[in-house]
Amino acid sequence: MKINQALQDGTMHVKKRRRRNKKQKDGLINTKDLVGKDITLPGMTREDKPIPSFVQEPGETDSHFIHRIDQACHVSFCLVSKLAMYIHCLCKC
Repeated sequence: MKINQALQDGTMHVKKRRRRNKKQKDGLINTKDLVGKDITLPGMTREDKPIPSFVQEPGETDSHFIHRIDQACHVSFCLVSKLAMYIHCLCKC
């Protein structure tokens, strides 16, 4: 009761919560843009290894996109390490 009375009197103010507008992202992350922008440093004798291309889908947040890339890298790393262990076991036998 006292709170309602204070609000009506104007002695107490309620903070209104503002809605945060999500920013519209016009430029999505695209790793295809990085192809062909290799920097050749002095002493480099071999070319860089090609990287897979990932494209951020519309509506996908930056953090979800980075997580998807991280998962793909983790899976490929695990496959390569298992393949290396398999080849190592074959050579010992």
